[in-house]
Amino acid sequence: MPNYNDFDGLVGRLKKSAIDAWMRGAKAGQWAILHGRYEMASGGATYFVTRPDDNGEGGGVLGCDRPQTPGAPADYHQVDRFQSEFEGVRATIDAIVGPWRFLPEPGEIAAVLENCKDVTIRLAGAATTADGQAVGGGSLGGFLKSIEQTCSAMSGHTIDTFKSKFVNQLGRTVEGFHAISIVSGAAVGGQHGLWRETRGAVAGILDNARKKFDLVAQRSGGNWKETLEAFKWVWKGVELFAGGTLPVKAVSLGIQFLQNGGPKTPELDENFDSYERVLAVLVKMLDVLNNQIKAEEQKIRNNLLDNFGGITRHKTSYDLTQFPIPPDSDVIIVDRDLTRGIARTHMPLIADELDEIANLTFGCLPGRAVLRDDRIGIGERGPSDEAGKLQFLLYELLKDLAWEVRNGARNLELAVADILDGDESSAQELRQLADLITAGSPYDPWREPEPTPTPRRPSRGPAPV
Repeated sequence: MPNYNDFDGLVGRLKKSAIDAWMRGAKAGQWAILHGRYEMASGGATYFVTRPDDNGEGGGVLGCDRPQTPGAPADYHQVDRFQSEFEGVRATIDAIVGPWRFLPEPGEIAAVLENCKDVTIRLAGAATTADGQAVGGGSLGGFLKSIEQTCSAMSGHTIDTFKSKFVNQLGRTVEGFHAISIVSGAAVGGQHGLWRETRGAVAGILDNARKKFDLVAQRSGGNWKETLEAFKWVWKGVELFAGGTLPVKAVSLGIQFLQNGGPKTPELDENFDSYERVLAVLVKMLDVLNNQIKAEEQKIRNNLLDNFGGITRHKTSYDLTQFPIPPDSDVIIVDRDLTRGIARTHMPLIADELDEIANLTFGCLPGRAVLRDDRIGIGERGPSDEAGKLQFLLYELLKDLAWEVRNGARNLELAVADILDGDESSAQELRQLADLITAGSPYDPWREPEPTPTPRRPSRGPAPV
């Protein structure tokens, strides 16, 4: 079975078969392949042209078993003709396959995908799925549950304000982050599936073209049938990432998940009977495949853009707005140890976890992993810029929330201290903290990120001319 990893070998064998087919055409003089070379009998002598090696290189040297025979073919004396023609065939093949030489490697995209899975799992409030397998939710859900249970043991205006204005918002905000992470991860999953299938399709097309050239070299022809199904693997990659369980609450937030329903699978059925015709069908096959890639990548890009627009239109669903918690003398039950447990243990753990997850989002940028020739798909970077924009938004939202949680913890502790102790220093710090909270965090998720430079792949050899 043809393997894209053997791209140079596939192209080399394709060149050899293409030259074989060209030598059987009228332009070459319809030479026969005999004794490992091209031969033609004329005037009682046998003329020959050396054949390329298995890599399609060399060949084209003209010779004759009786060089002085009268009536030699007119082109016999053009000793450089076939070498030049062979170079022309090789250059034509290189020009056709050149854009497909360095396609994204699924292994590199898979590494990015693993980081995306880690972020999604850690933002999950409960059990979730990955690759169709049940996995545990992140620790955030447990921390939030502990805070809720602790708060239920107390009551009063201050505690009620903390629960309604902070704890409940915190849970909903994290749910929104989880939804964003699924959108971003699904886009990477779709790219992983797309390029895995595309590499296989390209290898198959090149190998089929070789076989068709071989038939022409044998003075045969026929139909070339090919089915290209790259779009199916985009959806498969999305399904594997999302695990088939897209959160209902995320839909209510305006999140739009990438859906199935690609274009009709192209089925090409083309006739061929010459070198020129096989070449034309090869170009057509690759063009059809490229148009599929463009359509699927544009679908991924549009989904990312639509979600980014929807999120920015509903900022309050993703950006916790914290209000200073005022002390209040109308207290029924309040417990300093319980509030200290929330403020000094649970909430710092939540903030630290949010910071860690934010840092993980940098590993979710597809960037370098999806680079290709700018003639393939929707461009050299594919939908990377749109994916990066959404990841930057998630990073800033996570860092902003971590800041809010840390200050919310201190706010709660100071409010309780003011109630129980009536300490002026606590009251003064509480007022200062209220001003800080009102001013907001140093993070601004809604600002436009700086454009990122185009990463480069390490060179794996000279590009084809």
